[in-house]
Order: sequence, then C-alpha cells, then structure tokens
Amino acid sequence: MTTLTSSLSEKLKRCLGEPENNWTLPSECYTSQEVYSVEQETIFRRGWVGVGRADRWTAPGHFVALEVGGVPLVVVRGDDGVLRAFANTCRHRAAQIMEGEGHCARMRCRFHFWTYARDGRLVGAPRMGNTPGFVNEDFGLVEFAMVEWEGFALVSLAENPSPFEQWVGEFSQIHKPWKGADLVTARRREFSVECNWKSFAEVFNEYYHLPYVHPTSIDATYNAPDAAEK
Repeated sequence: MTTLTSSLSEKLKRCLGEPENNWTLPSECYTSQEVYSVEQETIFRRGWVGVGRADRWTAPGHFVALEVGGVPLVVVRGDDGVLRAFANTCRHRAAQIMEGEGHCARMRCRFHFWTYARDGRLVGAPRMGNTPGFVNEDFGLVEFAMVEWEGFALVSLAENPSPFEQWVGEFSQIHKPWKGADLVTARRREFSVECNWKSFAEVFNEYYHLPYVHPTSIDATYNAPDAAEK
C-alpha cells in the first residue's frame, strides 16, 4: 500500500483544525505521483463512487463502459432489472470487452470470443471444452458492489466495502426537499476538465469568485455560501 512521506504528512497537519486557521493543501497534493496513488487507493478504490443517474440504464441490456479509479468497468442492467458493475476485462487474456454505450444481448470479447451473459456469467468459451477441470461457472466476470439510491448509481471497487448507509450518512435527510428518487434526467452533457480533480472541487465551492468571473451569467444563481463546518 502506498503511504505519504513524513514531510508531506507534516504539511497536511496544517490543513486541519479550525477553518479560519487552516492552510490550503500543499502543492504536492496536485502534482505528486505519490499523492495520486494514495488517492486512487483510498478514495476511488475503497469508497462509493457515483457513476451517473440510474435512469441512464433504461432497460435490460443497456450498458455503459467507463473507468473508476483507473479500473475499466462495464455497468449493465440485467434481465432481472438489477444494475450491476463488472470489471471490463475478459477472464481469458484480460482484453477489454465492451466499448462506449448501447444495448447488448451478450457481452463478447473480440479476442477469443469468450461470451458473458448480462448477469456476468460465462456462457461461451470456444475450444475450452477439452481443458481438464474447466467449468464456465468459475470464470464469470469479476463483479463489484453496486447500489441504486435516490435515483443515483454508485459502485465500490473495495473487496469488502463499507456499508452504503454508513457511507452516505444523512444525505437523504439533508436533501429531502429535492426528492432525488423522483427526479428524471432531461439532459445529459459529458466533458473532460483538464485539471486536478481537487482544483475543480475547490473552485466549485468558492462562490465568491462568481461576481468577478461570471458576472453576467451564473453569479445570480447561487446564494452566499454557508459558514464553514468544523
């Protein structure tokens, strides 16, 4: 497991405590490969990560290939209506199976034509019938934990993920007026932001730049930010 150097750990301690006395994150948090590796391991590969609104997967067989924490995934709705997330990696030679988004009757690797059902079961493995001890049931796609909640789809790459209810805390109560489960996606836009993910999150939460950067557009959309939480 990747760990932080003692020097960086000491710098990070200055970011803790009362908000008015905190330092911003040290520059290494935006440039260091060490920090990047720790973030991948502890945030994106252990916690629950949102992959979109659940109504993106409208019917059995609808799939989306994506990546979380550097891990290629395919999210597909099964014949039973359950949304599942699998490693987008064939169990034979680790080739990528699905690309893009669409509808599938089966998930088939184009390398050796190993074929998987929409619930991840291996249903076809050419020329493996004569291999001693080979059983299809032993080589289904690797599945990850997934939940549909408040209309969102979330996945965890952890082998033993923390209970989702514990992870999400009081979100439902806090956002009760918006009734997330009843919302319907009317428009979807996808774009890449060429910056460190923390920079994007920080700018989004620093509303006081709006009058200077967006005076004629979204400045009037947001109220003054709440006081910092301790």
